[in-house]
Amino acid sequence: MKSVRRLTLAAALPLAWFAFSAGPTQAGAPCPDGAYCLYTKIKGGGKRLVVKKNGLRNFPDRMDDKASSVVNENGRPVFLYKGRNGNGGVVCIGPGNGLNLAQPSGGFDNSVSSGQVLDEECV
Repeated sequence: MKSVRRLTLAAALPLAWFAFSAGPTQAGAPCPDGAYCLYTKIKGGGKRLVVKKNGLRNFPDRMDDKASSVVNENGRPVFLYKGRNGNGGVVCIGPGNGLNLAQPSGGFDNSVSSGQVLDEECV
């Protein structure tokens, strides 16, 4: 079993301004229910990738290592990984939350390459 360091919203973001509420974003298109979305700019701005599949997914070239924020409207925790195939550092975004990866959150800005929805809690 591989050991993974998990960075959660609660642990990584003690200051509220690092996170933002999900729902309609300030700058970009909202993330639809049942999906999680990656954005190329903070606070859900810029180009968007909508992910509706729950299994492990490597992000396409247009979003690989290019995301600066994420919104989770999936209803379950989303785990984003720095490496392909769920490898490398990981950050967890709880349901109904958004996260600016560009903030000091463990160096995840423009560096996530894969993600998945799991029934595990963000710890």
